[in-house]
Amino acid sequence: MSVIAGVVRFSGAPLQAADLEVAAGRMAEPGVAEAVCWIEKGAGLLVRQRHITHEDYFERQPWIGGGGRLVLIHDGRLDNRDEIASALGISLRGEVAADGRLLLAALETWGTAALPRLIGDFALALWDTLNRRLILARDQLGRRTLYYHQGDGFVAFATHYRALLALPGVPRAVDELGMADFLILNVRHPVETIYRGLRRVPAATIAHFDAGGPRFERYWSPEPKERLRLPSDADYAEAAREHLERAVARRLRAKDGIASTL
Repeated sequence: MSVIAGVVRFSGAPLQAADLEVAAGRMAEPGVAEAVCWIEKGAGLLVRQRHITHEDYFERQPWIGGGGRLVLIHDGRLDNRDEIASALGISLRGEVAADGRLLLAALETWGTAALPRLIGDFALALWDTLNRRLILARDQLGRRTLYYHQGDGFVAFATHYRALLALPGVPRAVDELGMADFLILNVRHPVETIYRGLRRVPAATIAHFDAGGPRFERYWSPEPKERLRLPSDADYAEAAREHLERAVARRLRAKDGIASTL
């Protein structure tokens, strides 16, 4: 997985590269590229790209869009690329083939309404330089992690604890209750973490941050649908196999071999 992190000071108080260097070092992992840093007017974003698919080699994060207003970094993959590209009327060639560039195009066109249309695993951060608003979001099933700390006039985030804890202003105190929940596998507190003041963006949720504080919006929930009625058991089996084969085919996009575990 790629690693992303960042810190935003809503007042515009300056950030220096030195403020992010330690976090960039903590993001180092085998198989990930060198850290790319973007800093402008109190906002700093970091990304270390991991190449999982052939299209990852076209990634040029951070992606800039909206006439320079929007800055996107992400970790993850899109599995319904063809459907999204078709709906946007674009061709998946060159840098547009990168998941991040396609994701940015979807957000530019549909705004946050793009997120329910996406199938795949992702954690993303979208910074609006004009309105000084930050959006953090995770995929529907929470397959990618994304942690954050809301401080006095700033927010810091990362996909890994070690990167987040290295960002300026982030506390490191252990939360004993959070640790206890972790040790007994208690999932009744999905937002809390093992650190005080560090929270997890919930799955299928958009976290909006600005100078006024955070706001959370759940963008997807499993909805009960009408009962499916088919003529025979064989028809149910055939329909299930069709969905299974489609789902597996979408996950086979990789630059190396495919492995399966049970």
